[in-house]
Amino acid sequence: MQYAFGKGRKHRTSPKFDAHNPKAIAICDGCGFLVQHEHLREKKDYRGGSVPVGLSIYVCASCDDVPQPYYSRLLLRPDPVPVKNPRPDSQDAQTDAQEAAANAYSLYLNQLYGLA
Repeated sequence: MQYAFGKGRKHRTSPKFDAHNPKAIAICDGCGFLVQHEHLREKKDYRGGSVPVGLSIYVCASCDDVPQPYYSRLLLRPDPVPVKNPRPDSQDAQTDAQEAAANAYSLYLNQLYGLA
C-alpha cells in the first residue's frame, strides 16, 4: 500500500500571504483546503452535449479532473452520398432472371397438371 507510507500522496502547500500584494484566499470545494482564489478552477462535466458545462463547483488543480466523455453526445458522420442510377451486379441480375424463369416454369407445370 503506497499511501500508508506517504508515497504518492498529494502534497498540499499552504497559501502564501503577502502584505504588499494581498490576494484572496478560498476553500476548495473538492478537498476543503485553503488555497489562493486565483488557483481555483471551475469543475466541468458533460451534460448531454458535445461541450463540457461548468458545474459552479470551484476546485484546486489537484482536485480537478478530465470530464468523462461517456456522457458526451455521440457525433455521427453523415451518410455517404448515394450513387445516381445504380446498376445491379451482372451475376445478381442473372440469378434473378433464372429464379423468375424457374418460378414461371413451375407455375406453368402446376396449371398443366391442375395443381394450381
